[in-house]
Amino acid sequence: MALISKSRPGREDGGYTRLLGNPALGALISRIHASAIAAGNELEKIIPQHALLFQSADITRFVSGALPPGNYLVCKRDIRQHFKPMIGSSMEPDFLLICILGTRIYVIELKDGDQFDTKKSFAEVQHLAAFRKDLVNWLRRTEALSQFGVEFKVCFFNARTREEVVAGMKGHLPLANAWTGAEFCRALGISYETIVAQRRQEAEVNLRFVVEQLMSIEAVRAHAAALLLPTDAS
Repeated sequence: MALISKSRPGREDGGYTRLLGNPALGALISRIHASAIAAGNELEKIIPQHALLFQSADITRFVSGALPPGNYLVCKRDIRQHFKPMIGSSMEPDFLLICILGTRIYVIELKDGDQFDTKKSFAEVQHLAAFRKDLVNWLRRTEALSQFGVEFKVCFFNARTREEVVAGMKGHLPLANAWTGAEFCRALGISYETIVAQRRQEAEVNLRFVVEQLMSIEAVRAHAAALLLPTDAS
């Protein structure tokens, strides 16, 4: 989870300030909003901390079919540096998951949120399908890897069901291409519950920080005091 305390200060002259009439409160809400957006990037950093990672040095062994058994997570850096030029693709998914024993490769887009507008959803599916096609064509030309199948998946990490993922993608994603966070972690061989617990602890830290920041704003303290004072029964 993105820690709000480590984010940059929010804007005091933005829309939240105009909405609430208080620059300090507007800046705090702006900071919270930016941190919520950054949470997806933080999730992309947390997942590899728990997984068996594909390294740049593994490229030669992979291409020759000599990579030891395991489920390898390929992060964006290695996708960008190695896989994109190797397969001739201009697309860049968040992760690849290479399952050696299952002879399967998953092209994965990971989302922390749960709703996307129609145009973005459609484009996301098209991009993943295009990368998959380029990867399939390359595998067919690579004798040691020609037996590998390829699927693309959109994973909503916090979704409970695949149907929720499809709904969040505005129906542009087939159900078979949807993954929940639990399914993604299961395919990786890591604990979904451990990651959720870690993020929950960080959410508690965020809550405390927000309350402390709110109580440092004089206008908020005054309104809170007025609400908490006992009413005059007379």
